[in-house]
Amino acid sequence: MSVSEQELFGLMAVAQEQQQAAVVAIERLEAQRAGLEQTVEQARTAVREMAMAGKTSALIIEKATRIAVSEAVSGALAAVRDEVVKP
Repeated sequence: MSVSEQELFGLMAVAQEQQQAAVVAIERLEAQRAGLEQTVEQARTAVREMAMAGKTSALIIEKATRIAVSEAVSGALAAVRDEVVKP
């Protein structure tokens, strides 16, 4: 069984078209991969920033709590003192 030149050229043309389609698909996948890598890095940065913000918030809350407790205790002691020292 012999393949004619015309059939051979037809098969070569189909193969070239498929090869070009594969190249285009690979290029698109590479572009998507690059975009995903950028998105992943942005997500990592956001997670680090949120962790830092959480730590900072905890410190602020701790300081505010200390101040509030100190003021409340000072106020209570002043009230007790005023009651004890009443003329």
